[in-house]
Amino acid sequence: MGTAFDMMDVMSEIDVGIVPRAIRHLFSGMDNRKQQALEQGFVEPCFDIVAQFVELYNEDIIDLLSHERSPTGLRIHEDAKGEIFLNGVTRVTVTSPSQTLEVLKNGALNRKTASTNMNEQSSRSHAIFTVIIKQQRTVIVKPCFDPQTVAEQGDEASASEEPPATELELLSAKFHFVDLAGSERLKRTGATGDRIKEGININFGLLALGNVICALTTPTTSDKAVHIPYRDSKLTRLLQDSLGGNSRTLMIACISPSDCDYIETLNTLKYANRAKDIKNKVVANQDKSSKLIGRLRSRIAELEAELLDFKQGRITVSDGVESFNDQYRENVLLQVWQLIINQWNTQIKKRCELLLQADVSQLRIRIKALQETVEMLRARNVQLLAEKDEVYARMHISKSHDQQASIEVNTNEGEQEGDAFGSTVRVYLDELESLRCALMESHATNEQLHQQMNRWKAMVANNTLRMPVDCLANCAAVINDLSGNNAENVVTPTPTFSLIQEAKADIRRMKQSITENSPEEDKINQDETKINADDMMKSSLVIDDFDVDDGEELKDEDDEDIEVENEAETECFKLRDDLADLQAEISIKERLVIELEQSERRLAEKKLAELSLRISEMEVERDRVLAEMASKHSQKVVDAEQVRKIREDYEKKLTTMRDEFRKLQSVEREHRRMQAKQVAEQQQLLRLRNELNELKKTKVQLMQRIKEEARRAKAIELTNMKKLAGLEKESRKKDNLIQKLQNKDRQREDFLKRSADERSACDRKNERNGTQRSIRSAPLRHGRGTVPLTKLEVNRAKAKWMAIEKNIRRRISQRQAITKMEDELEKIVAEKRVLAEEIQRLEQQFIKAKDLAERDLIGEHIDGCYAKMRYVQEQFTELRNTIAGIDNENTKVSLLLSSLTLPKYFNMISKRGICKS
Repeated sequence: MGTAFDMMDVMSEIDVGIVPRAIRHLFSGMDNRKQQALEQGFVEPCFDIVAQFVELYNEDIIDLLSHERSPTGLRIHEDAKGEIFLNGVTRVTVTSPSQTLEVLKNGALNRKTASTNMNEQSSRSHAIFTVIIKQQRTVIVKPCFDPQTVAEQGDEASASEEPPATELELLSAKFHFVDLAGSERLKRTGATGDRIKEGININFGLLALGNVICALTTPTTSDKAVHIPYRDSKLTRLLQDSLGGNSRTLMIACISPSDCDYIETLNTLKYANRAKDIKNKVVANQDKSSKLIGRLRSRIAELEAELLDFKQGRITVSDGVESFNDQYRENVLLQVWQLIINQWNTQIKKRCELLLQADVSQLRIRIKALQETVEMLRARNVQLLAEKDEVYARMHISKSHDQQASIEVNTNEGEQEGDAFGSTVRVYLDELESLRCALMESHATNEQLHQQMNRWKAMVANNTLRMPVDCLANCAAVINDLSGNNAENVVTPTPTFSLIQEAKADIRRMKQSITENSPEEDKINQDETKINADDMMKSSLVIDDFDVDDGEELKDEDDEDIEVENEAETECFKLRDDLADLQAEISIKERLVIELEQSERRLAEKKLAELSLRISEMEVERDRVLAEMASKHSQKVVDAEQVRKIREDYEKKLTTMRDEFRKLQSVEREHRRMQAKQVAEQQQLLRLRNELNELKKTKVQLMQRIKEEARRAKAIELTNMKKLAGLEKESRKKDNLIQKLQNKDRQREDFLKRSADERSACDRKNERNGTQRSIRSAPLRHGRGTVPLTKLEVNRAKAKWMAIEKNIRRRISQRQAITKMEDELEKIVAEKRVLAEEIQRLEQQFIKAKDLAERDLIGEHIDGCYAKMRYVQEQFTELRNTIAGIDNENTKVSLLLSSLTLPKYFNMISKRGICKS
């Protein structure tokens, strides 16, 4: 990162460091985005930028922006998205590049630096400067496509354009500017003391980072995931999401050009080369709530459109099945056909204009070719006249010498014959020139038509003819969707019939325009007849004087005509292609019109059949009534009883019909009542839906409040647990202190007890000395079978016995102490077993736990158990060493006893008995 160089106050623009350049680039990009949003008419995006600066010194994380210069217990956490963050780190909000650089400068001044043999100010830690950016911007929401309203949108889109819908989007990004301390060799740096420890930790962090880079860049051949050792060092743990997460990683290597630093330079370049191979798939860090809001808004738009269809009566529900209304279907069909007709009218006009332009261009080319032909013929005519004059002159000179008289006599006859011959030659020349012009024109036209025919055949063979039928296919699909499931519904045929008539008239107009604007077939036939006539005329006329010249001129004229015609060949080909497309579209439109006529015919026939059935029923009823009336009139005498019966029958029928009419009226009232009830229920349903939405919102708010309360309670619980862990730690420290004090007290008691024993032994020794002096004054009596001892031996035996007695007493007291220590050892072993089981249980809970706070709490408990285990182990070691020391003293006593012989034991015991007696 080069913070020492970046923090220089005075420097040129060329010498500015990487971090200031990157920060200026970030803020300039933010200003550009704001300017673009204002130019496009959107709300200006909001940016929230915070910065933090930490260093890793001897594997301890130190906050460089905090007022405390000691490790503050910052802990590394990982959230649910896999992002790494520091809990408790100082974050500073910045709004400008200068403020950001000021924060960087203040943090760089607090870094740990020292001097070595290689560098006067050497960084003794790895530093990480982090910039976190959150952006809230406005984006355009893509409207959902509704095929039911495609016809209505076609007319409304041209009239007025509504502004697009927008929504807010939240994006986040994080930039790590890492200053890695250089790798150090103790032989060259000459580090001692704290510098050695710092260099070891620096090399350890770089080694862990290199292992992570190797694991990320090593290709795998199997499907198993490769373990990446992020947790080997705090440096790799902090940079976990910047190395293998949703990120791009860049490394800048600082090397030395000196020869003595060749190995360091090579290793540094290899290190950076491995970092170059890190490749991750990068996606935008978009907030999930913005995506959810976008989906909900699109869903609301769809539901509003569906509700509008129901309100306007476009969709009706019968027996639980949704279907389009007949009037709506008819309107959609009319609008679709109107769109089709408008599109076809515009396309026909364009194609007619293109065909007319093509005809005009062809006529212009033909006129140009004819003008060139006329000029060539005029020049040839002049040449022929000159040749003719020369021939007449030569003939006149040759005859002037020998037949001068005869020429004068026969002058009139020769002039008459020359005039007749010249007139015949001129007639033939005129016919020949006209035939040549026609032949050249027919050759050019024929060549052009042959080329076009060959291209058409090639396109047909390769199936490369394109027909623009997408619009018609879409329209046909709309018609089929509207009339597929509801073909039995009767549609009013009057507007559809007029629409069909208009479509037929359009087809006739298109065919007429095609026949008027494509007279090529007649040209081809005329050209073929001209070519045949030219060939026959050419075979019948043979003129020796003009064969060579005519052939050359015809070739030149053909070449020029071919070049002129080739220029318009591409345009004519395009026009032919448009003509083919137009014919294909006409055929498709005719087929659609036929299908629509058949559909209308089927609907009309069905309705006609229903009407015919009703008419036949009415006719049968009419015939029956007329037959009854005729039978009644045929009777001369009408019985009054029959009249009464007939009247009663008709009155019954009338009553029945009135009852049916009343029932129908009641049914109609019931229907109206049900409609009103349905409207009320719909209003109630709408109200209930609104209430449900309000309840959902309230539920969401309550859930958020519950989550906040749970989070707050969890934070309080975590704080309490931390306090409890601290108290337990202090309690363990106090227990350790008490245990140490007890051990010292026990040692003091043992010392006092040994001192008391020694004093009592000295007292007893003094008493024995007094007794021995009294014994020496009395005569020594020798028993039978005893060997008299000398005075020196007696003194030695007494001294040894006193030493033995003293050591035995000490051994007894030590044995009692060893017994107590063994009991304590058993207690310590049992406590160690309990602690090992507790650690194993906590480790299993740590593996199963998913919450970071819970895992931190379990980790603290595990650390406490390990600390207590170390304290118990220290106690165990201390007791074991004490017991071993006591055993060494016991070996000294056993050596003293082994130096005595059996007779000495008996003498000492007898003397002891004498002394006691």
